[in-house]
Amino acid sequence: RIDEGALEELVNLRKLHLENNKLNKIEGNFFKNLTNLSELYLSKNLIESIDKDGFEGLSRLKILDLKNNKINNLEKQQFDNLEQLTELDLSYNYIQHLESDFFENFSNLKILIISNNKLVFVENSQSISEIIIKCKFLEYLDISSNQIKGSFVLKIPNLSYINLSFNSISSVTFEVNEISKDLKINLSSNRLVFFPKIIGSVKKGVSISLN
Repeated sequence: RIDEGALEELVNLRKLHLENNKLNKIEGNFFKNLTNLSELYLSKNLIESIDKDGFEGLSRLKILDLKNNKINNLEKQQFDNLEQLTELDLSYNYIQHLESDFFENFSNLKILIISNNKLVFVENSQSISEIIIKCKFLEYLDISSNQIKGSFVLKIPNLSYINLSFNSISSVTFEVNEISKDLKINLSSNRLVFFPKIIGSVKKGVSISLN
């Protein structure tokens, strides 16, 4: 446990590494004085819960690393003020569900990693597409090693890398407006019945892994 007020004087701190500790909760207003912080690394802790104002004050945060914890539930209000975030890593947790408006304020997000969780989407559900499409600048998406089943539809405005491997997806449709850069898609170790369908214009190469 880190004592309350321990970070109060570090107002000019840019990067904070707290990996490999035994933190089990992010309490409200804990980081509120770190108004210049741009990178926060909290991986390999025991974090199970985050207070709704746990990231209060971090309006300039660009990178948030929460991988390898014990998080099973996330709510939009916990991340409401992280509008400048460009990279979010939630891999190796126990997340089962994301609210449909979870990424509503993540308009600047470029890298999203939610691999090795327990995300489940029912057959024919487009919820994952509806969630992620709000990250209009997203370039790198990894949701591999989850429990996503059935048909999967994903709209791709700016993505250049998509990892959907090690799920139980039976069919995939990618909707693109116009992609002017190389697109890499990993669909290995799924249950595909049909070859992936791409709707739209792709000017450069598309690489699809189906191993």
